[in-house]
Amino acid sequence: MTPLLSMMSCAGYLTNSSAQTPPATCCDGFKSLVNTAPICLCHGINGDLSKFLPLPVDMMKMMTLPTTCGATVPLQTFSMCNTPSVPPLMPAAAPAPASPPSS
Repeated sequence: MTPLLSMMSCAGYLTNSSAQTPPATCCDGFKSLVNTAPICLCHGINGDLSKFLPLPVDMMKMMTLPTTCGATVPLQTFSMCNTPSVPPLMPAAAPAPASPPSS
């Protein structure tokens, strides 16, 4: 989830229907995500991102964010979104340590 934090400044734009343009920090974060961890965009595309925001993501705004921000998302990123190679949004919880044997 850490790479997605770079897009947190996009939350207001993506969830507010009256917001016309994203802030510059949103586009900077989006471009950074495209360059460093594009597969994480799948969580925005498939709706997982809405789980962490107070309102649902406007999917039209999410899908047009590359154009709005002037970013190019590699086509293979979109095809990867339907594969098991997408990492989980939240890592699995670490297993509890084993109990010491009772004496």
